[in-house]
Amino acid sequence: MEEARAGKQKANQLLQAGHPHDAITIYTQALSDISDPPADEQEEARTLRVALKLNCAAAHLKAGQFEQVVQLTTQVLDERPLPQNSLGKAFARQGQARMKMGRLLEALHDLRSALILMPGDAAILQDWDVLQGLLLVASVESDAQLETPTPFKCSKIERCAWGDSRIAEKLQAGEPVIMSGAPLAEPAAGVWTRKYLAEHMGDKVQCTVFESGSNQFRYFDEAKNLGGYVPPASQMSKVSTAGGTCRGGRSGCCHDEFARLMPVGDDIQRF
Repeated sequence: MEEARAGKQKANQLLQAGHPHDAITIYTQALSDISDPPADEQEEARTLRVALKLNCAAAHLKAGQFEQVVQLTTQVLDERPLPQNSLGKAFARQGQARMKMGRLLEALHDLRSALILMPGDAAILQDWDVLQGLLLVASVESDAQLETPTPFKCSKIERCAWGDSRIAEKLQAGEPVIMSGAPLAEPAAGVWTRKYLAEHMGDKVQCTVFESGSNQFRYFDEAKNLGGYVPPASQMSKVSTAGGTCRGGRSGCCHDEFARLMPVGDDIQRF
């Protein structure tokens, strides 16, 4: 364990000095040194392993090796439960890598989770702003976006960090505002898997999720569906239930206070 700690310190110094490849070699060796710890050192080794993988992911980022970053951060996320700071760093570095790889929707989920866990972090906020610009460019370059006129006038909405006094001013004036780093969903980030919801919600809430091949899913509260909206067939190519939470056997749409649109794939299991 001491050799691994010494290796971590040396690799950190190399990374700070601008030698990411040398740092990666030493981080990897340190991880190998704690691959099979004694029973009484398991938890200590786990904590050190998470730190080494996060630092190694940072080194791969500097080296431009983005696939390796995603591999390491995915391994870290599999170690959950984790301290909030470690979880935030994993999402942040995974989001940076995916953004560089052009996987913008996945990066959106990662950086949003990182901001919830580490509100106000300057580096994450900077990456978030870069990502918003990339998403805007991608949407404008879409053929469908160019051919279909929007039924509304677009305008820039001011973005404020959580705690900024301008948020209250905007809301009181009835103006829209984007809040960055809000802790409103902090307990849910990285925790609300389908299995978790099934275990904690039981049969108190009935929820049906409609999935589709269009990288989106919608779910609605039928009692509030005053307009009688019926999802098109393309939105209902597959119906899945969140664990044991739909025991009432009710078909159709149910459970939610509003219509919601989010990416699917890996993210659908994280809500």
